[in-house]
Amino acid sequence: MAVVKLGNKVKTNLPDMIRYVINPEKNDGGRLVYASYSSERHDANMLAEPMIRDLERCANGLRKDGVLALHLKHSFSPDEHVNAEQVHELGVMLTEAITGGDYKYVVSPHMDRHHLHNHIVICAANRRTGRKMRLTRRSIDQWRAVSDELCRREGLAVLENPKVETAESRVRDERERLKNERKRIREDIAEQVERESERMRRRLKESSDRQCERDKRILFALCLGVCSAVVPMFAVVMQGRWQAFADSLLDWLRRT
Repeated sequence: MAVVKLGNKVKTNLPDMIRYVINPEKNDGGRLVYASYSSERHDANMLAEPMIRDLERCANGLRKDGVLALHLKHSFSPDEHVNAEQVHELGVMLTEAITGGDYKYVVSPHMDRHHLHNHIVICAANRRTGRKMRLTRRSIDQWRAVSDELCRREGLAVLENPKVETAESRVRDERERLKNERKRIREDIAEQVERESERMRRRLKESSDRQCERDKRILFALCLGVCSAVVPMFAVVMQGRWQAFADSLLDWLRRT
């Protein structure tokens, strides 16, 4: 039995969302990552760029708070006898049915939980028409119906008479959604902190190298200045010309 859930719409950090989806620690080193428009399986930025180009071609372009992509979770019961390859294949077929080949998407199964599940990112921009995908209240129900039909074809269980949604179930689902969202935010923050820390270390090293070079040049110039002033004074002293030495010393002090 498969369950399809629509996560929060992706409005910022599309590469970060894709990076989470294709995380090699969750999907056997990226072996089953699939992008409908690229053979890339590991670089989130390379996968995000073509989607962003499609979004830029939309009538309103990349607007602030505009939807960049949809995030779906396609989960299978732990009691279902399926392997990662089957889950991945069903995820690709589901996404192809949703998009009709008109929207770029990335599918990746995650195998780090007690149940197998796909994470799916669908670009919100139609690559042919340049229009944004519009969802209705029935969209998720239609996608679940497609998933059920695919499960039937594979001989997998299907929940034939789903329970009517109640206030209690809505609260439970909202709690689950918030829990997952908090986890994703924590992961995003940890990744951002790591990335910024590395950038800061690199900048500090570059700054330290530049400062060291400047200090060397200043010290060298100072030594030259001291030598150019002291050597003549020392020569005067050696010759017993004390008054001339005093005059030279006063002149050097004025100049410095």
